[in-house]
Amino acid sequence: MYEQYLKYNSIPAGAVLRHILKKEKISQKQLSDKTGIITQRINDLIKNKRRFTVETSAIIARVLPVSNIGYFYLLQSNHDIYQYNESLTHKPANISLIRKALFWDINAETLDWEKHKKWIIQRVFEYGNDDEVRTIISHYGRQIVIEILSSIKDEWRQTQRENMINKHLQ
Repeated sequence: MYEQYLKYNSIPAGAVLRHILKKEKISQKQLSDKTGIITQRINDLIKNKRRFTVETSAIIARVLPVSNIGYFYLLQSNHDIYQYNESLTHKPANISLIRKALFWDINAETLDWEKHKKWIIQRVFEYGNDDEVRTIISHYGRQIVIEILSSIKDEWRQTQRENMINKHLQ
């Protein structure tokens, strides 16, 4: 019944367990009572603080409507492979290579690199040197940088941005 989740590698096993429990209207306490696994361990599995073992997967799968006793272990393995593959294709760059002087108008130490990525990408493409631009492309990934730069409608320093785009993204 829930085997379709095996093909979604980006979903952690704990999130699938939480979804199944919700759909089946089973509380963590009820699952604990049925399996003999302490509630805290089930909670840790759901929050991905603890990994499924083959044994834990089998015990839980026997009381839930899944056909494979290794279901949760397989989900976890698929997700691990997905995460590993993602880490190979998107290696965060050493952002310490970017000069703090680029962010002269703010405290660079408190900069949230994820929350402010559009502004950061724009700033580096307008004022950064070649190494800093390459670092940003490496950090965020080519596709995200292209999407963000193409969404910028501001004409200020547009020439500098376009020069960097032509040099590094063409």
